Amino acid sequence: MKGQVVFAVLVAATLTFFAALLEGHYVNRWGVPAELSQAAISLQHLPKKIGSWDYLQDGGDLPEEVTRELGLRGFLSRTYVNSNTRNSITLLLMAGESGRLVRHPPDVCYVSRGDQPIGDPTAIAIEGTVPPSDFRVLEYRRGDSPVDDRFLVAYSLGVNGKWSIPRYPRITYGSAPMLFKVQILLPLNRSLDRKQGTAEILDFANAFCGEFQKEFASIPGTSRAVKPTSSTDKSESTADGG
Repeated sequence: MKGQVVFAVLVAATLTFFAALLEGHYVNRWGVPAELSQAAISLQHLPKKIGSWDYLQDGGDLPEEVTRELGLRGFLSRTYVNSNTRNSITLLLMAGESGRLVRHPPDVCYVSRGDQPIGDPTAIAIEGTVPPSDFRVLEYRRGDSPVDDRFLVAYSLGVNGKWSIPRYPRITYGSAPMLFKVQILLPLNRSLDRKQGTAEILDFANAFCGEFQKEFASIPGTSRAVKPTSSTDKSESTADGG
């Protein structure tokens, strides 16, 4: 009987140790990987002209508590304007700890601040990378607006220059030393409906992904990041990402 108790204690201690080890890697508890620091710096190298989209202005800083919660090492916020249609998008590009970034998908964060989802998420394929990438597009109505103030937000997660929304982000990206996350926000109006807005996002995303892959490929050490799985679930549960 005593031997069984000792064995059970040893098993529990072993499991606890490996769980702590995995969690420590998951949140970079034992230091920031070199490729993550290099990736954060590389964000500033993104061109100010992307396809038919021209740089308009930089966005504001993220609150310190937000960057800490997301495990960010760097981010880039910019507004671009389409030189043909004059529609504008806001780009938020982030580099950080994989474990924390996958816990905060837009479909959780926007609802938590009071925005109302409209319709179902849709997927768009991005041909600007090799292999192709995919983004998820969501529509919201601003909860604090007295008028019908709607917007689209497209997002994706990236390693190795490829962007995807896997069914289980924590499994796919949990072992990665770093992770990129991108959000593209487009305001809608009476002359710009969801279909037209999605086409604008697709145009920008294709150009953005091509430019980003060029820059990302030049970062030493990122080839050690995990390779995304090809499985994508278009109705991903928010419980896995949130």
